[in-house]
Amino acid sequence: MVHTAWVPTATVGSPYITAIAVTGEPTPSVVVSAGELPPGLAFDPLSRVISGVPEAPGEFSFSVMATNSAGTDTRAFNISVAPLTVAPDITTTALPDGKVGTAYEAAVAATGVPAPTFEVVSGALAPGLTLDAVTGKITGTPSEAGDFTWEVAAINSAGRDTQEFRVVIAASPVITPSPTPASSQTPSLAASGIDPTPLILAGAVGALVIVAGAVTFLVGRRRQGRRGPAARRASSAESRVPGAPESSATVMLASRTSGLSMRSRSAASIASRSSGFSSSPTGIGSRALSGSTMSTSTARIA
Repeated sequence: MVHTAWVPTATVGSPYITAIAVTGEPTPSVVVSAGELPPGLAFDPLSRVISGVPEAPGEFSFSVMATNSAGTDTRAFNISVAPLTVAPDITTTALPDGKVGTAYEAAVAATGVPAPTFEVVSGALAPGLTLDAVTGKITGTPSEAGDFTWEVAAINSAGRDTQEFRVVIAASPVITPSPTPASSQTPSLAASGIDPTPLILAGAVGALVIVAGAVTFLVGRRRQGRRGPAARRASSAESRVPGAPESSATVMLASRTSGLSMRSRSAASIASRSSGFSSSPTGIGSRALSGSTMSTSTARIA
C-alpha cells in the first residue's frame, strides 16, 4: 500500500529529493502509472525516490502505483515547481553629474530573479529628473543647480538591496554676446543713399568736352600751318581784339607752327575718323571752327 500522501514543492534550479513510502508482502513493485514528473526530476522504482533539479516552473500531476500478489494500490500526487528566485543586488555604485538645462540620462542596474523593481526610498532626485521603476533609468532635464543625495532600493520576491547616490547639478553658464565692431570702411554712394548716375553722366560729358576741344585745337593748327606765314599773320590780326597787346605765347606758337604741321596731320587724321569729319583739311577746319565755342581762342593762339 502507498502511504505517502503528498510531496513537497520544488524550485527551478534547486536540487530536489523526496521518497514515496510503500508497504506490502511480498514487497510490491512501484511505478509512475500516469501523468508526468516535472522536467529535470526522475523516479527510481527500487529506492522509490523522486530526485533531480527542476528545470521549469509550473504545476505537475502524476500517479504512483504499487503492485504485489495481494493487490494494487495507486496514489495521485502534485508537484508545484516555483520559479528560481535570487535576491536583488544593485551593481551601480555612482551616477554622473549633470548641468541645468542639459538633458540627463543614467541608470541604476541590479541583478535578481525575478527582475527587481526600483524606487527612491530616501532623499529626492534633482528637480526635473525621474526614476523609471521597471528599467531603473533616471532621465530628464535638471532645472535647479545643487548637490543632491538619494537612496534607491531594488526589490523582488526574494528580498531587496539599497544604494545611496550623490549627484551634483552645475549651473548653466551665462554666455554674453561680444559687441559687433564698427565698420572702418567708408560707405559707398549706394550705401549712403546717393544716386551715382548723375555724377557718372557729368564726368562723361566733361570728358567729351575736353576731347572735342583738343580736336578743334589740332585741326585749327593744321589749317593755319598750310596757309603760310602771311595768312597766319592776317588771321591773327583779325582775331585779336583791337587795342590788345600781343602776348609772347602767341608769338612763340606762331614761330613753331611749321614744326608742328606733321604732328597736326596725324592728330587731324585721328580726329576725322573718330568725329566723322571730312578728310579735306579745309572742310575739317571750317566745320571745327564754325561748330566750336573755342574757335576764337584757337585763332588767338595761332
